[in-house]
Amino acid sequence: MDDQTVDIHEDSGRYLQEYFTSLENLPSEIQYHWAEIKNRYEQAKAPEKRIKSAKHELTKIHSQWFSQDAEKKEKLSKQEPVIVQRIENDYARLEDLATDRITLAEEALKLV
Repeated sequence: MDDQTVDIHEDSGRYLQEYFTSLENLPSEIQYHWAEIKNRYEQAKAPEKRIKSAKHELTKIHSQWFSQDAEKKEKLSKQEPVIVQRIENDYARLEDLATDRITLAEEALKLV
């Protein structure tokens, strides 16, 4: 055999060894990505709960609107924008967490 043939066999052997090494790490890498996806899902529960609560507050404010005097209506109308802003912030947080989960899933898919 000439030197060129030996080099090809050595390169092929190294490539195959690196490939097997990368496969050995695959289960732990997939497990890591899955744990991170689950973590983001758990983090999303708090904003979802706050949104539900804030929506309930808005419903309460709107139902009280017609039975209140002008002073109470003014107080209620000042609360509404604050609650709406909290809801918007929580939805933005949920969107960020969802984007993270999608990115992690795409990375895991690329690994496979």
